[in-house]
Amino acid sequence: MSSRRGEKCRFANTTAERQTEVDLVRDYYSEQSLFEWWTRHPYRRDMVAKYSPYLAGLESELGRTLTIVEVGSAVGADVTLLAERFPTAKVIGFDLSPEGVLTSARLAAGEFFVSDAERPALVDNCCDVVLIVNVLHHFYRYPDQVLDEINRILRPGGLMFLKDPNAGKINPRLVVNITSRAMRFVHWWTRTLRRPMFDMEIPPASPTERGMRYEEVRDLLGARFDLVDRRFVDGLTHMARWHAFPQWPLRLLDKAIHFVDPRSLVFYSFVCRSRKPRAELSSWWQCDPSQTSSSRSSD
Repeated sequence: MSSRRGEKCRFANTTAERQTEVDLVRDYYSEQSLFEWWTRHPYRRDMVAKYSPYLAGLESELGRTLTIVEVGSAVGADVTLLAERFPTAKVIGFDLSPEGVLTSARLAAGEFFVSDAERPALVDNCCDVVLIVNVLHHFYRYPDQVLDEINRILRPGGLMFLKDPNAGKINPRLVVNITSRAMRFVHWWTRTLRRPMFDMEIPPASPTERGMRYEEVRDLLGARFDLVDRRFVDGLTHMARWHAFPQWPLRLLDKAIHFVDPRSLVFYSFVCRSRKPRAELSSWWQCDPSQTSSSRSSD
């Protein structure tokens, strides 16, 4: 597939907005406790467990180890969990945040570098799997560029796993932070059950993010990939497990919220496969995913 050299691309975020986003997560991504919590949290482990059969099937189909790339890898927790299940795979992550990349390089499994999802420093057809979790809504103004870049770096027949919050009237960050604050008043609950509690507040929303509707994302993906699987994940159940909070109060709150707005506090998850014909790439084994593409630096 061509790297679209010489074509003019539209980007969702300005340089100033990217810097604001980096500043907002600087302290958050510098915390070792964030990596430790994310890698042991059951929600992320369940997510990786659901993706693993697809990866195992692709590995068996190709007859070789996989190259996995995470777009917006934050502190590298997700690719670390994948590396635990597929120890021979080559895992690579990149993020806009230097602090996230430094934390990943120090604690996570794999190779990490600073790069923008709209202009990733990777060559064409360089990976078998792309993971993009809670990232696409940062490019809501023009998500096409990110998805086109993912399609560019995926090898023929490669898989993409995407998870993102559905657009709704209620900000999920607000509910997460309220839950976190409430847990300080019921800390005895976690002590009694000896369950962990995560009390770090998520950083404020950046100017680059806004939820995208499921239908919009489905149509964008369907224009580029074959949709293998799609499902919804209840956001409040996720929060209950995140904060070790009893699930029944949040389930009641969930029903009340969805009565007002069914789209709020729901995550959608897609498994997609590249449509590129395999004959298009005759020497994929010669591709080095860590090699930067000269055409990307010229954008």
